[in-house]
Amino acid sequence: TLSSSSAASDVYKRQSKGTTGNMEGVAFNTRARKMVHFVSERPPKPKLPTQAQAAKLPRWIEASKREVQKLQEEDTFLPLEMDEKGRRMYPSNPIMMDLLPKLEYKWKKDPSTTDSEEGWLECVRLVADGSVDKRKDQFSYAETPDRSVMFLMSSIEATLQYQSRNSDAVRAYLNAPSIDRNLIVRIPSWVPGLPREVLLNKGLYGSVKGALSWQVWIDDKLQRLGYTKCDIARSVYMQQGTGPGETVRILRHSDDFRISCMDPAKLERECKTFGETVRMTDFCLLYTSPSPRDGLL
Repeated sequence: TLSSSSAASDVYKRQSKGTTGNMEGVAFNTRARKMVHFVSERPPKPKLPTQAQAAKLPRWIEASKREVQKLQEEDTFLPLEMDEKGRRMYPSNPIMMDLLPKLEYKWKKDPSTTDSEEGWLECVRLVADGSVDKRKDQFSYAETPDRSVMFLMSSIEATLQYQSRNSDAVRAYLNAPSIDRNLIVRIPSWVPGLPREVLLNKGLYGSVKGALSWQVWIDDKLQRLGYTKCDIARSVYMQQGTGPGETVRILRHSDDFRISCMDPAKLERECKTFGETVRMTDFCLLYTSPSPRDGLL
């Protein structure tokens, strides 16, 4: 997503050179030109209130309710079991953490109305306070993608005439069951519909092993789809094709994905299969690699 008019302008200028005769390049340039105009027309982002102020403002209260509903739909929390005397039963060596609100404005439509236009919408993200979790061993964190390798692979794909599509996972961490079964989340009093203490069931943002839970989950999904994860290049997956130009590569950076293939039909099929297995936003054409005749190589 382009976050500023200058960023959109830079992309447009880079993609404009040498695209004569490339209809997909022309289509991209048209979209980029519209994006430059669209981003520049946005009003300034409002100043965020403090948490104490937001707790009294109706639109921020509604944003909090939307977030709580989303977490409940994903079965993010489980109630603690009770003993015969009605006391909560905790797992062994429990790690207690608070649920914290993160306030932000996002450019999107207001879901509470059916005919609203896009604008700055109040959004709340509830995250776990993972700072209380002092585990620092190698099994606590997800792998960090090697950006140098990803850039090199992107350059090679451009030379070999690959097509690429990108997308990002919807509610990525909340897809994954937590690999920790001893995390207790304390719910603030202003959060409705939940007991004050719950067991964390999903890889909630902020928890130390939330990203690792997501990594384990998505690795399993991709392997089931026939992809082999590279041992050296982190977060890179490959599927060997049966015909010429059918090898598919997936580059993952957290919950962002890029799928590349030389065969457009194969790429389309893989995007469809991937989207049916993992909840994704619509795959969009990232680029059509330039050919030598365009003068870019």
